[in-house]
Amino acid sequence: MNDLTPGIGSLRTENEPSKTPIQNPNHLTRAQVEYHIGLLGSKLILDAKDLQGEDLSGLNLSGTSFNLANLSHTKLTGCNLQYSYFNKATIVNSNLEKANLGGAYLNNVSLQDSDLSGTILHSAKLIDADLINSILIAANLQNINAERANFTKSIMKEANFHNGIFKEGIFIETNLEKATQKDYSSKVYFNKAKFNYAILDFANLKNADFSGAELEGATLKHTDLADCGFQHANFSNANLENANLSGANAEYANFCGAILIGVNFRGAKLRGAKYDNKTIWPPEVIPSIFGAVLVEE
Repeated sequence: MNDLTPGIGSLRTENEPSKTPIQNPNHLTRAQVEYHIGLLGSKLILDAKDLQGEDLSGLNLSGTSFNLANLSHTKLTGCNLQYSYFNKATIVNSNLEKANLGGAYLNNVSLQDSDLSGTILHSAKLIDADLINSILIAANLQNINAERANFTKSIMKEANFHNGIFKEGIFIETNLEKATQKDYSSKVYFNKAKFNYAILDFANLKNADFSGAELEGATLKHTDLADCGFQHANFSNANLENANLSGANAEYANFCGAILIGVNFRGAKLRGAKYDNKTIWPPEVIPSIFGAVLVEE
């Protein structure tokens, strides 16, 4: 009698492949990372490694190279990541709350849907980085270089933009309420950046450079924009109610359809700025005396 009953695992022949899942040889666990920190210190080489889903919170990984690494769904809260390299890394839907990324290299990195609340990004490089739908509440963005970075639909409330470079950055539908520029002796550079339909209410961005910026449909209510550069900026259909534009240079800007009730224009330059019959000016302001030009429909 044959005792090999059909359906029982003993029927598998020697040539049948194993059902054991194939492990990713590039995947590292927290234990493995900690072990190598113990051997080598914080400056590890983790280029192209897979750390997806790992909890690395609180680790000292300053100076580590993560170029091309996969850190998606990874917990990096409170990590010391100063001067680390993340060029072209993937850090999607990860938690970096209160991590220290000061001086880090994050060029071309993908940080979509990640939480960077309270994160220190002082002097970091995020050129061409993708931060769509990210959270940067109260993040420290001082001295950052984020040219052409994409912050579309991100939440950047109370973020510190002091002396940052965001030229040609994308802030479409981004929430920048109460964002600030701490030291007005220096500038924040938003040249040719896109703020279409963004929220900048109660932000304090004195002396920032918005020349050539797109602010169509944006709300800037009670925003302090004193001494800012808005040459050739587009404010069409924007709401600047009670904003402070004293000393601002808005020559050749577009204010068609904009709401300007309560705006402080003391010392502002509006020569060549365009407006139309839908523009709502403060009742005491005669735009033509500023050199603004009415555009007929």
